[in-house]
Amino acid sequence: MPRRAEFAALAAAVLLCAACAPHDRKLDASHLASLWVKADTMGDWEAADSLVAPCDSEMPPAPNEPMSRVVLRPPAVGTNRDTLVVLAIYQVLGTAYSEDPVTVGQLNWRFDAVPHADTTILRMAADSTGRLWIACGEFAPNHRALSQMVEEVNALDSASRVALEAAKLGKTPAPAEESQ
Repeated sequence: MPRRAEFAALAAAVLLCAACAPHDRKLDASHLASLWVKADTMGDWEAADSLVAPCDSEMPPAPNEPMSRVVLRPPAVGTNRDTLVVLAIYQVLGTAYSEDPVTVGQLNWRFDAVPHADTTILRMAADSTGRLWIACGEFAPNHRALSQMVEEVNALDSASRVALEAAKLGKTPAPAEESQ
């Protein structure tokens, strides 16, 4: 994919900058965090994972959480002075998931409106070669921008479309009345 190659080149440039002297560690951490968030919101989880230091364990699959915006806080020095911490605060609209198209038909995507803020903590440190990495943590790339979910949005059933539109407007749809 051309965009993955472009992303890899950008990531390599920022990671190599960590080994350059003199440099601004906070600027490097801020840039690395923005690359991770960009990959996350584009739905390119492989690219996001390539910025995380090799881990002993894998994160369990995370729900697909469409989001309306994300704010990156400026880097701060962590408790370990070699570590920088960046907070990514996502405004999540809810959860999107697919059902079996054979069972439910072409409109197989569903959306549950559960708006909330999701804070991802990205801890960063350089390895022995000076390469800056995001440390393994309790986070997973699962926040997609709606602009990256065209196929899924087009495959939403009518109730999910209503819920998504209400969430985008900051409203929670009223629950459907039960028939008696």
